[in-house]
Amino acid sequence: MFSACLMKIKKEGIQTEHKTLISDADMKKLYKSNVFDTTTPRTLQQMVFFEIMMFFCNRGRQNLRNMKPTDFQICADSEGRRYVGSNVSRLTKNHREAIGDHDNTAARMYEKPGNPACPVSSFEKYISKLNPACEFL
Repeated sequence: MFSACLMKIKKEGIQTEHKTLISDADMKKLYKSNVFDTTTPRTLQQMVFFEIMMFFCNRGRQNLRNMKPTDFQICADSEGRRYVGSNVSRLTKNHREAIGDHDNTAARMYEKPGNPACPVSSFEKYISKLNPACEFL
């Protein structure tokens, strides 16, 4: 259906421009630099926010400001692999229908055991450092 719509738009003379994905080489640069260092508050927050946007926010920073620690939970799949999952369905410009709690298409941020850039470990560390009086990430 998506391809058919793109062809129809193309025939009508409307140009579509998609953003390019972040290349693997650029991702490696980010994680090897000190931009995502988990030993300082600022860079830990940068890493966690980047990973949340990568895995859960299909429109970048949309909804990021209103996210709360309770919007996420750490679970394990049937193979015992841990992941961070979202408890909240967010409606966006492109996604108008809420995803059910038991939907298999829900986004998951899986752990990378032994990797210092493990997104689950950085998420857990970030959550543990938050001020309890602040309800937002």
